[in-house]
Amino acid sequence: FSSLLKKKFGFKLYRIHGEAKGIRNTVLNRYVHKKYVDGVVLSSRRLVNDVIVDLSKVFVRGAVDTEKFKFSEEGRRRLREELCIGDSILLGIVGRLDPVKGHDLFIRALSVLVEKGLNVKGLIVGEEKNVKLYDLGSLARNLGVDRNIIFITERREDIIDLMSAIDVGVVPSKGSEMIARTLLEFMACGRPVVATEVGVLPEIVKENFGRVVKAEEEALCRGIEAILNRNLRELGKAAREEAVENFSLCRLADVVNSFFA
Repeated sequence: FSSLLKKKFGFKLYRIHGEAKGIRNTVLNRYVHKKYVDGVVLSSRRLVNDVIVDLSKVFVRGAVDTEKFKFSEEGRRRLREELCIGDSILLGIVGRLDPVKGHDLFIRALSVLVEKGLNVKGLIVGEEKNVKLYDLGSLARNLGVDRNIIFITERREDIIDLMSAIDVGVVPSKGSEMIARTLLEFMACGRPVVATEVGVLPEIVKENFGRVVKAEEEALCRGIEAILNRNLRELGKAAREEAVENFSLCRLADVVNSFFA
């Protein structure tokens, strides 16, 4: 219908596709997108398929408020004291308690790291949704790391301070992640990251500030260990630079203006 209106009135036609699945590859879709669609906004480059033959028509970009999300030394000091972190390396995951977010994977990986003798603690921040805090707590107890994990399930206004207190941001998702908001916020706060190869995560994370791994316990452990063997301060600096240069709101505005011009 939109193509017919464009043919009659001559306006530009753009398609916004925010689903995790790609555009259906049908004869009609290929014809319409080639002949009538001036541009397509996708959430991930992996959604590009034979329907879209001209990549100059594709716009893919997430963004984070880098003026709001930035490292806070004072916040880090306050939160680490409040949470009794001491000199432990704090691994953190921020996101609703839902199976797709991989909290169980995070806890299992942490237990292996603790068993290896690493001085690490885990911080899980997120409201209960489809996973209960009791179940995650039980898993931690069964694995013997209940004293190594801190749960915060109430809504907090100091999320930036919490992210600053974390040494390595972990995004162990098993699905979804078509926006990767938390990942970008970790980066903006100057935190190195370890993320699973899900959604847009592999398209954002670079070797100079993070690792991308399979959504498996052993792979996540190896990824975290690899990051801990590097200079966390330098990794965090690179993460912040990447966020500001390529994912700031100003950068997004420039790209959007250019794309829709």
